Amino acid sequence: MMHPVGPLPSRVYWIRRAIAIGAAVIVLVLLAWFVVSKATGGEPTNTGAQTPAVAQSSSGPLTGVLASAPAASSAADSSAAGGSGAVSSAGASGATSGAQSSAPSSANSKPAKDSAASTPGSTGAATTPKPTSGGVKPAGSAPAPERTATPPPATVDTKAEQAAAAKTAAEQAAKDKAAKDKAAKQQAAKDKAEQAAKQEAAKQEAAKQEAAKKAEAEKKAADKAAAAKAAAEKKAAAEKAAAAKAAPTTDAQGRLICQPSAVKLTTTSGAPSYQVGDKPILGLVVTNTSDTACAQDTSGAKQVFTASTKGGQRVWSTNDCFPGTGTETRMLQPGESVPFNIKWAGTTSQPGCAGERVEVKPGKYVVTAQLAGRNAEPVTVTFNS
Repeated sequence: MMHPVGPLPSRVYWIRRAIAIGAAVIVLVLLAWFVVSKATGGEPTNTGAQTPAVAQSSSGPLTGVLASAPAASSAADSSAAGGSGAVSSAGASGATSGAQSSAPSSANSKPAKDSAASTPGSTGAATTPKPTSGGVKPAGSAPAPERTATPPPATVDTKAEQAAAAKTAAEQAAKDKAAKDKAAKQQAAKDKAEQAAKQEAAKQEAAKQEAAKKAEAEKKAADKAAAAKAAAEKKAAAEKAAAAKAAPTTDAQGRLICQPSAVKLTTTSGAPSYQVGDKPILGLVVTNTSDTACAQDTSGAKQVFTASTKGGQRVWSTNDCFPGTGTETRMLQPGESVPFNIKWAGTTSQPGCAGERVEVKPGKYVVTAQLAGRNAEPVTVTFNS
């Protein structure tokens, strides 16, 4: 019986037994709790009422009025049966107390008899406590503690406190808003300053790049000009060397003819500036730069003067209306310069002397002289209004 046998493992049967035993224990505990709660809640125990009964049973038989105490108690119980069981118990307790208090006195005493006779009725009726919602208070229980009235709280000016609290909250909200606005303004100013700094940095960087590009372009232009100048100088040197090596030529009279490299041509002006309507004096200076005397053809037919604007627009030329004439050869000594001058009317002209000739407008003009197809160094002439 202790060791079950079956188709299932023994562990399964032990678990079933444990569950059944646990359920039985829980049922028993619940049943005992129900019985105890029913007994204590329905009819509370009165230890003070039981004490007289024990005393009566221990004493001898009672006579006279004392013998009628149980009857009076029974009558009181019967009259209170329609009310409460607790009231009957209290009446019986009063009767028993009266009997016990009169026992030591004489049984034949009338006042004692009257007292004993009136005790059950009057005591039972006067000392019967009224039942409360919680049941009848036991006779031997301690008195209930007295309750002290709590004074009402002091009156507080709620409206004033609420107004003060609202004012404080409003001030705090205003402070918070002011702080928030200040922080926003500071942040905006900071962002604006950073943006301005970035823009300034970008602007400086762009200017720097532009300056670098400009410097690079200027450098390239300077290099190009230097290269062109070097090429021109090299060419001039080569021409000079070639002329020096070339066999000298002579004219029909046996005079040595000046080589182009040995003659310097310069354009001149009688004054740097003139008034509109004036007639400037222009000149051509021929200089022998060699160390040998030579003959140079300086005929008027080989001399040409031309005036142009600064932009290179042709304005006037001696070949248009009054070309040079005559033949003349000059023997130039080493370092000797020979000038040739003409007068310009200060008017415009066109090839073949076509069109109307008008006074030149105020401004600066570049005048260049030529000799035998070679350009002389130019000169600038200014006409003022």
